[in-house]
Amino acid sequence: MATQSLIVHESVKDKLLSLIKAHVTTVKASKDLAAGTKLRGLFKPEAAQRVKDCVDDALAKGATVAAGEYGFDGNVVQPLLLEGVTSDMRIYK
Repeated sequence: MATQSLIVHESVKDKLLSLIKAHVTTVKASKDLAAGTKLRGLFKPEAAQRVKDCVDDALAKGATVAAGEYGFDGNVVQPLLLEGVTSDMRIYK
């Protein structure tokens, strides 16, 4: 499991978020790649559960969904961009 961080200067934050939002809304994950999706599920449902637990922790501690949708189904995790992540959140590490 890996998370990615993006640090952006405040002067370009809104423009970058709008570009990311436009892209994330067009990308979906699926168990069935034949359905035309570009992303497949994680290796095991347990890995997806670890991601869900980290996302839930971040949301409970004040992070917000900046783009994408909160979606977990078995080993499938939908693309999601969180905003307001702090070092006391599990997903930060």
